[in-house]
Amino acid sequence: MLKELLEILSQNQVAINGSVEENEWELINTIIFWKKFRWDVMAYKKKFFRKLRLKEKNILILQERAYKEELSVVDKSILLSEIHASLIKIQFLREKFDIEAQKIDENIDVFENSNMDFYNKSLFWVTKKDIWEKISIDNCPIYVNTYTKKDLELLIQFSNTIFPDLRFEFWNFSNLSHSWWVIKIPRRKFYSIKTIITIFFHETTHFFRSYNGERNLGFKYRFSDYYTLEEGIAIYNEHKYGNRIINLWKFTPYYNACFQVLMQNIDENEKISKIYEILKCKGFSEEQSLKYYYRFNKYNVFWERNFYLKDLVYQKWYKNVTKLLHLNTLNYQKIMAWDIWIDEVSHWLVSADNNYNVSLYFNSMVKKIKAIL
Repeated sequence: MLKELLEILSQNQVAINGSVEENEWELINTIIFWKKFRWDVMAYKKKFFRKLRLKEKNILILQERAYKEELSVVDKSILLSEIHASLIKIQFLREKFDIEAQKIDENIDVFENSNMDFYNKSLFWVTKKDIWEKISIDNCPIYVNTYTKKDLELLIQFSNTIFPDLRFEFWNFSNLSHSWWVIKIPRRKFYSIKTIITIFFHETTHFFRSYNGERNLGFKYRFSDYYTLEEGIAIYNEHKYGNRIINLWKFTPYYNACFQVLMQNIDENEKISKIYEILKCKGFSEEQSLKYYYRFNKYNVFWERNFYLKDLVYQKWYKNVTKLLHLNTLNYQKIMAWDIWIDEVSHWLVSADNNYNVSLYFNSMVKKIKAIL
């Protein structure tokens, strides 16, 4: 019964994260503004809110049903928690629409008065306290762009022989992305070893979690707080397998350091410059670093400090994933089984029987990368 009700909820899921797809629209949250604007922003707002109200209505109907159905205590708790999180996301998008819209149309008035701390805690389990851990970025490694596009294409061809369902595309934007089971790679002449490791161990982790989810659950579903484990396990795989190729050092929470800069009382240009000095340690160009500056300012009025702290999950949940794996090696298969939530690791509602053997893929890629590069 829980699966049946989750499948209904999956048809009304609300997303609040998106990636930049156009250079000239780098200020825009693509969850709200799906493509380049050709129409009036406020007219689109009415259309967007109408769809949001319909989803909300469907979710509230499901909530009423959840109270009536004879479910176990655990199943009912899980379902109601998911419904509650979906309603919070709808509330969040209503409050934040005009803030993102103002970045397209400066005539839209915005007054920042929402409780961002509440949303950060509810949606990502992070708070401003998580920013302030001491971080050292002195003597950070600089990864030189040594390997050619042809080298990378050979690795993609090899990946396709192991697992053809995983697709790769080159695109004209500066960021790596995983979307709809496609790994999107910036089109360049040369790549660093760090970028190659990120492609085949970090980005592919996002793919395998979604892929295994449909195999094990029977339909596509993402638990409301799947993102907490998502980046933690991706970083874990990146470092576990990447360190068999080169010395990646330990994971450094560069994004936390960026937020520390954003909290400072300095002008915008100095913030942008300081963030670039941090992110070039990750191999980011100035253009890519600038995009991340805008990404960190998503959902808040520029030059305010009421930040949307999604990127703090990298540091916090890498630590938590490492602890979970230390406690029980079976947790790895659980976490890789689908777009899972943290309590699912303990309740274990869906088995990992249909998991693809990701270790086979990762070990094969380690050998091939070492052989080619």
